[in-house]
Amino acid sequence: GSRIIAAWTAACLRRRPILSATLAAVCLAAFSNKAWVQTVRPGTDKIIALVKRDGAAALERVAVHPKKARRLAPQFKDALCTDAKLHDPLGAAYTARYTSLADPIEAA
Repeated sequence: GSRIIAAWTAACLRRRPILSATLAAVCLAAFSNKAWVQTVRPGTDKIIALVKRDGAAALERVAVHPKKARRLAPQFKDALCTDAKLHDPLGAAYTARYTSLADPIEAA
């Protein structure tokens, strides 16, 4: 369970920025459904608009930004916060819009 997730997260952070940047997007894409996409898409569009206006500060205000994490081990939180600064804010916002909410995987 949690030890496997921690080990996987650590492996992703060692290979940053490629893997850590896509970690959340891949998980959301794999487990979303059409109702989730319709619910979340307006929020991702709003994030894009805010990032265009405010830059990286807009992403830091998002509830899931690593700096707001309360249950991450300090070394993971620090590594994720450091990694977040390496990414283009608008690229991250568009990733949330187009990658994490792509066509969901559904049972046939």
